[in-house]
Amino acid sequence: MSRFSVFIILLCIGELTPGAVVINEIHLNPDVKIEQVEFIELHNTGEQPVDLSGWKLENAVQFTFPVGSTIPARRLTILAHQPNQFKSKFGRQALGPSFAKLNNDGELIELRTP
Repeated sequence: MSRFSVFIILLCIGELTPGAVVINEIHLNPDVKIEQVEFIELHNTGEQPVDLSGWKLENAVQFTFPVGSTIPARRLTILAHQPNQFKSKFGRQALGPSFAKLNNDGELIELRTP
């Protein structure tokens, strides 16, 4: 049995505002170990689309969202380690490539606005 730790720290100052984007899921340990389909899912919790242009994921993940990246209201966007492999396995488009393989031992992933 594989053993790993995941530490997710969400820091909020005040309440989540309408349109707040949260890291909803981190898929770091694929069922087929040779597949490079790790991903991070972001969720727009609000009623309005959110422009992600210039937003960044930092520390364990290094990615800057390109101009024109948006998340529709109440929808998700995916950032994948290898977007083509992600699409082959899950049938969905993803942004990326985004990061080196996650080490599965607890890493800090920060989502930052410009």
